[in-house]
Amino acid sequence: MTISRKKITIFIINSYAAHEMKKSFLSSSLSETLRTIDNAVSRAETAGISPHSSTGYQLNPSLEVIPLEWRVADLYSRCKGDPGAVASGAVPGEEFALVWRPHAEAEVQVKSASPDLLLALKLVAEDLTPLEAREHHGIDLRHLDAALDKAVEEGILLRPRSGIRREFPAEAVASEVPGELAEAHSFAIQWHITQACDLHCRHCYDRSSRRAVSLAEGERILTELRAFCDAHFVSGHVVFTGGNPFLHPNFPELYSLALELGFTTAILGNPVPEGKLDELLSIGRPEFYQISLEGLEEHTDYIRGEGHFRRSIEFLHLLADREVTSSVMLTLTKHNREQVIPLAQLLEGKAGGFTFNRLVPIGEGAALQTVPPEEFHRLAEEFVTFESNSSCAYLKDNLLNITLERQGRPPFDGCTGYGCGAAFNFIAVLSDGTAHACRKFPSPLGNVLQQGLDQIYHSEQAARYRRGCKGCDGCRLRPRCGGCLAVAYGSRRDPFLERDPYCFIDGEQ
Repeated sequence: MTISRKKITIFIINSYAAHEMKKSFLSSSLSETLRTIDNAVSRAETAGISPHSSTGYQLNPSLEVIPLEWRVADLYSRCKGDPGAVASGAVPGEEFALVWRPHAEAEVQVKSASPDLLLALKLVAEDLTPLEAREHHGIDLRHLDAALDKAVEEGILLRPRSGIRREFPAEAVASEVPGELAEAHSFAIQWHITQACDLHCRHCYDRSSRRAVSLAEGERILTELRAFCDAHFVSGHVVFTGGNPFLHPNFPELYSLALELGFTTAILGNPVPEGKLDELLSIGRPEFYQISLEGLEEHTDYIRGEGHFRRSIEFLHLLADREVTSSVMLTLTKHNREQVIPLAQLLEGKAGGFTFNRLVPIGEGAALQTVPPEEFHRLAEEFVTFESNSSCAYLKDNLLNITLERQGRPPFDGCTGYGCGAAFNFIAVLSDGTAHACRKFPSPLGNVLQQGLDQIYHSEQAARYRRGCKGCDGCRLRPRCGGCLAVAYGSRRDPFLERDPYCFIDGEQ
């Protein structure tokens, strides 16, 4: 969108209302220009700053946008309004000056309006959604997002609270939930775009012949995700997985569109040839690329196929050469419990991150043995201790907060940054559009291609998963934990009523 300096609609904002004023550039002396800025500063000093709107971005009530014939706004700010100092450096030229007070306790700011800040103001003043601006004016959404973020950061625009919020019932928590755990600022989909896979792992939870998402359906899902994020005032994140997402015929197009729509991206997949990785990086860099190892070489190859361990180590080196953040996930079972720490030690300096998930014995994984609870409790102690001095290991399992508490260390924020984030700050979307609260166990919410993401997210069923297990009610760690609903399900418990069977907060179980 091209903004004409002489045609732009100027919005003068005071503490009571906003009104449009079309104004041509009139000749004025420098002294008149400085008086205009002085007067705006005085008004901003006394303007009230209203609470953030719950329905949309709003212009800061103290803001005035002033067309000038002198380039003095930034100079005025640097010289603290000293007329003599400003006069010595002032030059003729048209600009817009922004005068505003970022918040009630802040000093008034004066600066020259950059094209990006004017773009953000125009979008909000004309009540355009980012997608509408992209459709009608061809604006790059990444550019627009950056402009809006900058305007919010500087206090020129006020952004509403996130619409991704979770309010636990009073009986569910022992004390008030910290704000950072009750309100998410991003929303993710773990998107299984295809079932096709070049591996056949012994713990695979879904080998069904579910069809791959079509390009048209994929474009629809991504566009709907962007609209959902905009409506809830959060950023969006797309985790591409499968099967192997690289085996989808339209993976490059879907990945490219995700970036064009302003999403951050990640890959959960298998090692791929150098050419495939470089093709991906030519489109855009993912936030991270996660692969899986199941222990040391012999056991990994037993679970994932001969040669997988060596290919994975080579691929980690390739990711490092390309400066792509890497992560390694292990699925914890009875038979690899003793290999977790040795694998973590081996990955130091090779992987950007390493952690584990407990096996959920469903699908083909039902043939494997889960780790005994007492062995998991000992591993929790070992892993938390190891992690404190590791450059690679990180904590993911919610129950590790119990060990941190016992060691007198601060808690971490759990599996997704909010304890169990199932149907809260993420959902899983399968290749046919079916949505689940968590991909690790059957937790169907509907189909995004039939019902839409907004309807699914705000459904009663999604709310049940967000609420979590009633068996955890009253626990002091509840906001950061909630156990694992998938593990409870895999242990033939009711995940909505019976807590994770590995929980040891009150002693061994």
